Amino acid sequence: MVDKDVEAAVDSGVEMIHVFASTSDVQIEDSMHATREEVVERSVDAVERVVSSGATCMFSPMDATRTDEDYLIRVVEAVSDAGADWINLPDTCGVATPTRFATMVQTVLEYTDARVDVHAHDDFGLATGNAMAGFEAGAAQAQVSVNGIGERPVTPPTRRS
Repeated sequence: MVDKDVEAAVDSGVEMIHVFASTSDVQIEDSMHATREEVVERSVDAVERVVSSGATCMFSPMDATRTDEDYLIRVVEAVSDAGADWINLPDTCGVATPTRFATMVQTVLEYTDARVDVHAHDDFGLATGNAMAGFEAGAAQAQVSVNGIGERPVTPPTRRS
């Protein structure tokens, strides 16, 4: 959520702008160099800027699956109140199991009227299962990789003779 990046996206005239903030404590400290309160304030400011431009707004609490649940709910409520159209739930490090991921989606849906999108990484081979669990729990769409193309693709095992 760099102000200049949000402004550049707004100025480009795109129909949807995706803003995100790290919300797990480890990423707040290491990536955002901020406090939890500052992350909430910056998130709300970014969403309000996108909404005021007339663009559809997607917000991601990055590393949602490693974020304290009470804090995740606080962030989701704050950006929802600010007008976010979509809440994207990223399993940034690919650590969720399908049951846990579905529970997180259901919990978030209780605290927002925004549509929910899921973003699962395949670090432990569970991205497809997590995406499907997200749909079963009420997510409207999923961000996916096709044929392993993308960040941290899984290398298929080689056949040994």
